[in-house]
Amino acid sequence: MYGHCQSLSALILMDDASRVIKWKVPGQFFEEERFYNYREYQYEGGFYRFLYRRVFLEVHQLRFPPRLRFEDPLFFVQAMLTAGSFYAMPFISYAYRKGHKCDTWGAKEAQDHVQGVRELLKLSRERRLESLHYSMAKNFLDSLRYRMGSMGPWRKLAEAFVVRREVDWEYIQRENQKNKIQVSFWKMFWAAISPARSRLPKCRPRNVLFLGSVSK
Repeated sequence: MYGHCQSLSALILMDDASRVIKWKVPGQFFEEERFYNYREYQYEGGFYRFLYRRVFLEVHQLRFPPRLRFEDPLFFVQAMLTAGSFYAMPFISYAYRKGHKCDTWGAKEAQDHVQGVRELLKLSRERRLESLHYSMAKNFLDSLRYRMGSMGPWRKLAEAFVVRREVDWEYIQRENQKNKIQVSFWKMFWAAISPARSRLPKCRPRNVLFLGSVSK
């Protein structure tokens, strides 16, 4: 795969797991072998499915920020935007184990996560990445419901009003028409004042997802 990547001179080369995952997680599979521009992809997760050329990371000073949560998407989106495009191939190269450990969400973890979401909201608004912008607004809504319980309702409500000013609601309206889950400020408001619900996995191996990607 690495040799194939070199012959293509691709900055990022990904291979896909669509033949193994029955439930196709959005952004975790590709149907075609070809170059993709990040603007048509606009996915923030799954950095581990890629190989990155060291010189590419060093020249552009791409690093994971020092956060307890959400450092992966911040690195990945910056790498994708810097690369501009990547090459995807439809075969398996990566096995991802999910549900094998307990996840804890204290105030610091929740704050780091929300701060990262806000940074990508701003970036996606500036770069006019509407799909990514919707994903981050939905991520914040999910965070209010499941990850921010340690903050308390008043802090959650304050964060919701801050995010309200950072969201381009015209983007959200257009993306709501394409997606099953509808995002709105009123949903954020009610999620903020409602008790947080836990959606953390049990502390035992549960699922194995086979994913794939290579990049350079």
